[in-house]
Amino acid sequence: MWKIYDELIEGIPEDLKVTSYVSGSNWSAVRSGNLCGTAMTVLGHNAVDRYPVDLDNAALREVASLARSWNFKEATLGMAAINAYYNTIDNAHRLGHKDENDEHGKNAFDYMIEGLSGKKVAMIGHFPNIERLAENADIKVLERVPEGSDYPDSACEYILPESDVVIITGSAFTNKTMPRLLELSRNAKTCVVGPSTPVSDVLFRYGVDLISGFCTLDANKTERAVCAGTRRQLFKTGTMVNCEKQ
Repeated sequence: MWKIYDELIEGIPEDLKVTSYVSGSNWSAVRSGNLCGTAMTVLGHNAVDRYPVDLDNAALREVASLARSWNFKEATLGMAAINAYYNTIDNAHRLGHKDENDEHGKNAFDYMIEGLSGKKVAMIGHFPNIERLAENADIKVLERVPEGSDYPDSACEYILPESDVVIITGSAFTNKTMPRLLELSRNAKTCVVGPSTPVSDVLFRYGVDLISGFCTLDANKTERAVCAGTRRQLFKTGTMVNCEKQ
């Protein structure tokens, strides 16, 4: 179950150091020089708040290893550290991303919308502005705290194997459900989306067909946006990238 985490962590060079970090109420960020990674702050854990490593000037790989923690605040910083290394425009281009006309890039739904018509789509996480997708597709939203017509997240065992397309929030890495969700989605086109998503071909080796992640373009602005805590401000500091498995 830990293999995907271990491969991501082990791919980070040993000589990179953490130069700053921000643990915000909605978003978190970890920085190594000009590299900056983000992740959605995940709450709802029972573990004691403690950091097994001294984050100040720690090795980026060591902080990335916090992604395995069952303390979700720690794990959020671990995923942000992983993304600091992988989520760069150069890396996205290497994986096939093509720059879009929109200054901040197309999100996953803009990118995929034409291919969803008539499909059974399962969505892990309630993303904003998905109503237009439901016009042409049979969409089931699964949430830990369901609202309205959402399904509880435990329904994944039944819904995902019957879906044509599965869209998974990158924060599933933080709460450790990602390995099982990918296993259940092995017969579907699988997309992992959002600022918590590593832009790494490691994901392709575990059944992901589309990576839709976030690359920071200005680390200083990203840190300020994380402190402010709003999604809109964060997205203005970088660009969405979409990389398909070839």
